[in-house]
Amino acid sequence: MRSIKLKPAHYILLFVISFGLLYLVLGRFATNVFMQTVKPAEYSALNIPSWLSFGFAWDSGWYSSIALNGYPKTIAPVYAFFPLFPLLVGFIAKFGVHFMTAGFLINIVASFLASLALYKLAREFISENLSLYTVLLFLVFPMSFFLFAFYTEAVFCALSFWAIYFARRQSWAYASILAMLCTATRLVGLIVIIPIILEYLRAKQYSVKKFDYNIFWLALMPLGIVSYMIYTHSIVGSYFAMFEAYKLGEWSYQSFQPNFILTLIRSAIQVGKTGEFLVLLPLLCWFGFATVIFVLRKKLPLSYIVYSVVSLIFIVLNGNVTSVNRYVLPLFPVFIGIVMLLKNKQLLLTFLIAIFMLCQGVFFVMFANGHWIG
Repeated sequence: MRSIKLKPAHYILLFVISFGLLYLVLGRFATNVFMQTVKPAEYSALNIPSWLSFGFAWDSGWYSSIALNGYPKTIAPVYAFFPLFPLLVGFIAKFGVHFMTAGFLINIVASFLASLALYKLAREFISENLSLYTVLLFLVFPMSFFLFAFYTEAVFCALSFWAIYFARRQSWAYASILAMLCTATRLVGLIVIIPIILEYLRAKQYSVKKFDYNIFWLALMPLGIVSYMIYTHSIVGSYFAMFEAYKLGEWSYQSFQPNFILTLIRSAIQVGKTGEFLVLLPLLCWFGFATVIFVLRKKLPLSYIVYSVVSLIFIVLNGNVTSVNRYVLPLFPVFIGIVMLLKNKQLLLTFLIAIFMLCQGVFFVMFANGHWIG
């Protein structure tokens, strides 16, 4: 009998479906067995299916508000959240699908696409087998349950991974359009523009004389956020509503602090004084990711290093390290880098994957029960 050989894409699809099912089972178990924190009363009016309710918390409320009601006529905290993900959810919901079901389906597809792009990005540096390990490491990362929750992580990872992949292949139209969608998904999408420009410069050997018509494709990249700014101006009379939203009470802990080193030092001192876990965890992630990038600074492309460094700085410019452990998820060079460092230490790599998976399970149970974790 002829045996069936699975292709890498089949393994990746199997990984994503398995983790999606595990997410549903563990989430249901967590809310049934453990004492659940009472969620805001307005959530009950949304009639969220019980099999997905554990994935709706914190920022999910803002995205659902946009998906169901659009943006308000006055500047409000919801303007801090970019429109692409809720627009996708709202579009599918128009066909009679509950918005949470729509979000979960979108995130399953996006997680697969992100994982497939990550595999392709990794194959430039490591073998097929190790590239699959890279995908697995990404999916078991302690914060990767956010890929399946009602958040933008999956969509942003899919768009940014493929944008940079196409830039590496010098497919400037695809790279630019995807980067444009990144800037309509999250503010940090602007950083995706940087590696694409660097890849273009590399392809043209850093010579202006070799620039061609493809540079006009690159001009599309900021149009996502520009379109959002034009929209907010038409609604509330301000191009910068997404920034003004941070001045409101809900975001009082956010303040622009360009001295990111000071932010890290203050956070470390806070951990030393209070031992606060929700400050320690983001700090460990930040320094862990920074260390991997530093160690591999000569083995990874310049565009990857710059993208990672700028991203790590950007996510702590708000004066604190809150949610940094979630914000590092799109930094694919780190996942590739970890596997590169451990490629000859299979046992250690397997152990790390097991530890990551255990931590993800614990953190997801906390999140499913209404605790802030990222």
